[in-house]
Amino acid sequence: MTGDHFNPIVVKELRQGLKSKSFLAAFLGLQGLMLLSMIIYLSAATAGGEDFGFSNAFFWAMIGLITIMLMPLRAFSAIYQEVKDNTLELVFLTHLSSWKISLGKWLALIIQTCLLLTAVLPYLVLRYFLGTIDLTGDLRAILFLLLFSMLFTAVGVGISGWQSKLLRRLIVFFMVISLLNVPQFLMFATLGGMAGGFGGILPALPDYLMGIWVMLLLMLYFVEYGASVIAPPAENHAFPKRLIGLVLVGSMLIYGHVQGVEWLPVLAFVCILPLLVDNLCEPVMLIPSIYNKRLPPPGVRWLFFPGWVSGIFFLLFVAAWFYLGLRTAYPGVSGLSLIVVNFITLMILPVAVVLNINPGTGKWKPAYIAMQTGCVALAGFLIAIHSVNQFQDVRALIRYFPHANFFQLFEPAYRNDPRTGVGVFVTFALVSLATGFAMRKALAGMVRLSRNARGHDAVTPART
Repeated sequence: MTGDHFNPIVVKELRQGLKSKSFLAAFLGLQGLMLLSMIIYLSAATAGGEDFGFSNAFFWAMIGLITIMLMPLRAFSAIYQEVKDNTLELVFLTHLSSWKISLGKWLALIIQTCLLLTAVLPYLVLRYFLGTIDLTGDLRAILFLLLFSMLFTAVGVGISGWQSKLLRRLIVFFMVISLLNVPQFLMFATLGGMAGGFGGILPALPDYLMGIWVMLLLMLYFVEYGASVIAPPAENHAFPKRLIGLVLVGSMLIYGHVQGVEWLPVLAFVCILPLLVDNLCEPVMLIPSIYNKRLPPPGVRWLFFPGWVSGIFFLLFVAAWFYLGLRTAYPGVSGLSLIVVNFITLMILPVAVVLNINPGTGKWKPAYIAMQTGCVALAGFLIAIHSVNQFQDVRALIRYFPHANFFQLFEPAYRNDPRTGVGVFVTFALVSLATGFAMRKALAGMVRLSRNARGHDAVTPART
């Protein structure tokens, strides 16, 4: 059979997906919405008007509702359902890697989305004969929506392995709320393009190609993240994830420098932030087989070992990149080093606190996220108190609290104050010492295994 030449997960998920009630509802719902949009077009045409702005807005909003929201929402149960039904072990018995499983589930959903968009093409032709519609721009818009659907589906597949009920409910709540916001955004965006339709707001070709490249890298990362969630401990998924992150940051910084786009380093920071948090929440796996595999040269491989220890090294390396990118994009701004050092401090502060208080904690990621959330809330409280009462004691405390300091450092007068620099570097030194004390045991084990990669010691994973 022809299907035997493809990824078995793609064939399995595609057959099940096409028979599912959710796909049938999405397909029939899209056809009904397209018929309704055509009625709106005919009403506008028979009324003698030439303004099809609202008709275009409704048309693209309904397509976006199905492709950008409903289809990625189906991806949210892709891996979780396998975990819930205890079928992952059976899938691994077929010698399929975790990467092929995650990739197969993503591709199956993308193929279904492509089928839905293919069914929209006759309506594009009909719109062309009903009014002054740019057919080429509409086809680019279809590609635009498909790329966003692929990205959001990859995000859904990536986080579908989370088993925390609280996190899953929060994400579902957020996506349900977005069901109203996405069509509204598409309608306003289309109305902004007016005569050009939704394709009228698309960027120029170089930016468009760069956007596609960035989105492809993000898709690859989230699919890889989904594979890392279900992978056995002996697999090193930190290497491909961090390599993708470096390519992503490097591409955006270089493009921003060449094209003179000053805000691109900030966008690169937003894109790499989930990877940095994921690195700092990984347990250190002292398994010899991980260190036996081929990695970059000895001086570079410490950026790619799994675990929060190498995650800190990776954070320092990326922070140095961002400093160079910010220095290039904003040559006249002083105090950029304070912003970067303060950011490093706030990222590793939970590592220093949690691992020194409870080194053997098994719930490292929830503890990290909870502490970061609490620190941000406390920072907002301190800033609010200072803005109302102007207490100097509170301002002195803010200088030694990296989360509150981060927001204040964007004020030039505050950033150029010598006392601010003292607070930033003193806090960085204290957090670095505490982090070094927390990592000493795990780092010693990693050094031993990296020097003797062919050792036969049976070492259990270190949850530190």
